[in-house]
Amino acid sequence: EFINRIDRVLGFARIEQDQLGALLRIELAKLNQRLARRAIRVELEEAAERLLCQGQDARFGARDLVRRLRRELEPVLAEALLARPGLAHLRVGAEAGRLVVRA
Repeated sequence: EFINRIDRVLGFARIEQDQLGALLRIELAKLNQRLARRAIRVELEEAAERLLCQGQDARFGARDLVRRLRRELEPVLAEALLARPGLAHLRVGAEAGRLVVRA
């Protein structure tokens, strides 16, 4: 039954590192749109961008990157907002291979 539902196979080219950076900025813009309702803005330093893009499997494209943002970036942001209510601008950097929030 499943095979009968497939009507074509699509091949995808590997995603390059600079394209991953562009995808990261798009996903960050989406996150900032969600946070704008609470007057919160997130900015990534270059080191944080590199860390988030580092080790990404280019075969999976944006899906892997989006999962990584949810798993690694969003919890760090949530912890910072809970620890310091009222923060409006969060600058995220990287130290010792970990994301850190600088108010």
